[in-house]
Amino acid sequence: MQLIFIGESVKVIDKKTNGIYLTNYPDTPWIAIMGLRNLIAHQYHRIDEEEIFNIIYDDLDRLQNTIELMKFDLTQTK
Repeated sequence: MQLIFIGESVKVIDKKTNGIYLTNYPDTPWIAIMGLRNLIAHQYHRIDEEEIFNIIYDDLDRLQNTIELMKFDLTQTK
């Protein structure tokens, strides 16, 4: 469920910024994150448990680092 929340949050940010803000962080696979959300929410019968395991253990730390950078960048623009 947390992966759905993350994907939905990315979709909202992308929509509210007209697809521009996330381009400031091109090393993060935003489209894949949104796609994973759709897969889990709508095509759950296609979920590969091993892939979800790999995402949790290999990718979430990098995503958290990017989010921390985004938060920092936003505080610098005030």
